[in-house]
Amino acid sequence: MIKRKNLLYKSRIPLFDHAINHIEGCSHGCQYPCYAFLMKQKFSKHISNWDDWIKPKLVENAEEILEKELNRKREKVHIPA
Repeated sequence: MIKRKNLLYKSRIPLFDHAINHIEGCSHGCQYPCYAFLMKQKFSKHISNWDDWIKPKLVENAEEILEKELNRKREKVHIPA
């Protein structure tokens, strides 16, 4: 398992404000050039090769991080009376 500092990310998908990324890797194992794999391989010390990538790992501190991030978001929400 791995640890992260953030779990909640801004989404560029029109219907969604945020996305949660609680797993690193992909079990599909397709042979097409994978943008996510290439970026992780370049910028992460966790993923060094394709065999590591196709064995997804859970973010072990996901629940703790998500709780903190959601609480911060709730504090910023203003609901008019």
